[in-house]
Amino acid sequence: MMAFHIWYTLLHSFWIDFLWNPFLWMIVWKSSAFTFLLLAGLSFSLAEKKYWNKIIKKYLIYSLKIAFFALVISLWSYILFPHMYIRFGILHYFACAFLLLLVFRYLWYYNLVIACTIISISYFISPLTDTNLWLPFWFVRADFNSLDYYPLIPYFGYTLFGYVSGLFLWERSLMNSFSLSLRPAWISPILWMWKNSLLVYVVHLPFVYIIPYLFFLVFWLL
Repeated sequence: MMAFHIWYTLLHSFWIDFLWNPFLWMIVWKSSAFTFLLLAGLSFSLAEKKYWNKIIKKYLIYSLKIAFFALVISLWSYILFPHMYIRFGILHYFACAFLLLLVFRYLWYYNLVIACTIISISYFISPLTDTNLWLPFWFVRADFNSLDYYPLIPYFGYTLFGYVSGLFLWERSLMNSFSLSLRPAWISPILWMWKNSLLVYVVHLPFVYIIPYLFFLVFWLL
């Protein structure tokens, strides 16, 4: 996802067609987004088993933190791109999705049916409407534009898939087979990024824009 943001910034903000291949970057974007959404549900499922009754307090606080950073990013994007500022981007989505998971977790494996239903809606119902008030749920006006947009339909369906996957792995004790002693050294940085995904995401966004701006500023002054 970080690679996609770098490419998107260079292309749409600085008009540099570096490694321009729409099909390739579409695959990178879709695969990274799907993985991110799936792992979010999976991590919530595992956290539920770890924290039990404390999961509500933990994820209420976590959702509030995400919502705060989502607001900051929306304001920052409004300053830079007022005509396409971020409205309900990936952080807005996660702030809502984790709150919803606190309710949907009581449905256990029925979430699989709900996930399929949510995803199916996007294939059979048009998202176009006469207002943007329903944009968190995928229903927007034809002129709606946002740098980052992850509505609950259909993406919450993928997060529910991740949650059900976590239930399946936990009940069959498959997570225990992934022992610390069996993990290769190269996977440690990946696990660190997974555990600190919010920090990594929030920190990398300013650098994606600031570094190219500084580069072009220096180049222009010289």
